Amino acid sequence: MTNFIDETGLASYPGVNVSASSAETLALVLTLTNGLITDIVGSPDPVPTRVTAIAYEVAARALRNPEGYESVTRGVDDWKKTVRYANAASLLAGVYLTADEVKDLRGKKGVKRVKSVGLKVPSNGLGC
Repeated sequence: MTNFIDETGLASYPGVNVSASSAETLALVLTLTNGLITDIVGSPDPVPTRVTAIAYEVAARALRNPEGYESVTRGVDDWKKTVRYANAASLLAGVYLTADEVKDLRGKKGVKRVKSVGLKVPSNGLGC
C-alpha cells in the first residue's frame, strides 16, 4: 500500500485539528485513507497532485465530522443544541470516497470506459 498522506501533512491541512484525535484514531484514518486510494489508483510513481489532494480531503472529512452530522444548531439562552443527521440513504460517517472522488481517481489511473461501435455490413441479396 502506498502512503499518499501522512500525519505531518494532515496536521497542516486546512480545517484539521489533529491534536483533537487520539493517536489510534489518527493512525486508523490514515491507514484507511491510503488503502482506499491505493485500491483505486494502485501505486503510481510519481503520485499525481490531484490524488494527494483527494486523499487529504478524505482524511480531513473523517476527522472534521466523525459522527456524520448534516448540521448542528446551537442556542445561547436556555441552552439547546440540535443535531441533524442526514437521511439514512446518505448518512456517511468515517472514511469514505464520494462518487465524484472515485470518478476523478479512476480518471487519473487512465481507466476509461470503452464503447463498442456497431458495424453494419451491406448484404448483396444472395444471403452472403
